[in-house]
Amino acid sequence: MRCPDIDGCLVGGASLNAEHFSRIFNFNAELKGPARLWAEQVMPIRCKLGESPVWDCERNTLFWVDAVGGSLYSWDLIHSPCKVELGETLGCVALRKGGTLLLGLESGIVAYDPRTRAKELICEFEPGKVKGNRDV
Repeated sequence: MRCPDIDGCLVGGASLNAEHFSRIFNFNAELKGPARLWAEQVMPIRCKLGESPVWDCERNTLFWVDAVGGSLYSWDLIHSPCKVELGETLGCVALRKGGTLLLGLESGIVAYDPRTRAKELICEFEPGKVKGNRDV
């Protein structure tokens, strides 16, 4: 955290498995102090507001959202990241059984299938109100 241009850090579900998370960060146990852990950019994504990282162990894939950009990202750490534009503010992503995802969209909670890109509205946050649920 003492490095120049570093204002903070965000650690998501990938940190629960050291082997998987080691691809995202570097760690040197032989060094002492803050230099033991550092971050580096591995892929220039340019999200407007990247949030909600979650690691899917079954697919070996990292999911996250660009909240303001209204996009869902996925990356298997081998191929280039995949971006799906959803057309509205996207606050979070969560894993579900059966390989689908749960998305917190501006219009409500949606079940999303990343294979087919099919969306199913589970519930609206505020029935009848589509825009303006999040002040950015």
